Amino acid sequence: MDFPRLPPEFTRRHLAISLLLFVVVYTFAATAPPGAAGFADPSDYDFDFGEERAALWVPGRVPTTTPAPPIWVGSPVATTWGNAGRPGSTPAGGHHLLGKTTPSNEWAVDLPVGAGAAVLLYVAAADPANDAAITTTITQINDDDACIKGGGGDFVTVGIFFRTALVGHVTYAHLDRDPSLTVGASVPRWGANLGKVANLRGRATGGSSCWTGPHVHLEMRAQSQAACWNRGHSVGRKVRQSDSLGFVSGALGAAVAPCP
Repeated sequence: MDFPRLPPEFTRRHLAISLLLFVVVYTFAATAPPGAAGFADPSDYDFDFGEERAALWVPGRVPTTTPAPPIWVGSPVATTWGNAGRPGSTPAGGHHLLGKTTPSNEWAVDLPVGAGAAVLLYVAAADPANDAAITTTITQINDDDACIKGGGGDFVTVGIFFRTALVGHVTYAHLDRDPSLTVGASVPRWGANLGKVANLRGRATGGSSCWTGPHVHLEMRAQSQAACWNRGHSVGRKVRQSDSLGFVSGALGAAVAPCP
């Protein structure tokens, strides 16, 4: 079948116009500010580039990165911040780390509470609009071996992710953990049952340097910078279940310290 041919001058003229339009559009795409008419806002393009940083992309621009938003961990039980009269049971007093978590955590606090109390997970963003992008996954379980010399009940570590990028960890020790938990399993970030507070006796306590009676030994770590603890908590201060204990992302410093 013979197809009609366009006149040569028509083809050349329109080819030149097409090339000119391409150059104009490409130049505008490369220089237009985010959100300009006809071009995507950076928040419409979210990609995970690892660690705790999410990448934003706009057509014609080199990808840039932005830190994860402030994400905090709530108290798993109704308790007090450390043991009253014992500053060494708080991070400000240099409370000991378990020494068995992978990776190592950055600070620890004891949360005294009666044996058998449910230990629940609470993780949220400072801006609730970011909660939907947070996921939590079991990353480590150690049964009957929380203390450095053995014993001390179980511990469970939860990885905290924002848009699939790891931003931090929180560890709960001296538990009778929920037997249904498995490493790699996703759990709800708000209200997931991790187990109950153990009631240990004899050799099972792991020694007086590790066990001081029923309590949750909690540790935190940030993947970038250093996790901070709630500066409003003082030794023996009452803490309600789900009250913020500290942050694993946001405006963190390079050294372990109270939150800004």
